[in-house]
Amino acid sequence: TTEIYTLSLHDALPISAAIRQLKVLAQKGNTDAQVLLGDLFLTGKGVFKNGSLAGTWYQSAAEKGNAEGQYKIAIIYLNGVHLPLDPKEAGIWLKKAAPQGHPGAREALVMRLGETPPPVIKPKPAKK
Repeated sequence: TTEIYTLSLHDALPISAAIRQLKVLAQKGNTDAQVLLGDLFLTGKGVFKNGSLAGTWYQSAAEKGNAEGQYKIAIIYLNGVHLPLDPKEAGIWLKKAAPQGHPGAREALVMRLGETPPPVIKPKPAKK
């Protein structure tokens, strides 16, 4: 996460070089980088706008347990833009993000699907 934070806040690298480094991190499985790349492709900032590719990066992060990726892929399914409209699939992803405390996922379950969100599960403290 620190590497991504540095790339996004400093102008030391041209945007294309920063995006290349972000892609390297994403391809290595960094879920925060995957979500950021999804955001870039969804909005077309620094890259060609490509909602399908955004969905691919969100899905990759979601499958690894990233709550933001789970939420964002769910919203794509709920809106039926860039991927087919699929409220059932959206619900599956929202129900994975909501117990992690993702406020958007919890709200979408209630407001968009009319479901009660599952309780938030607190992560276990790291072993010392």
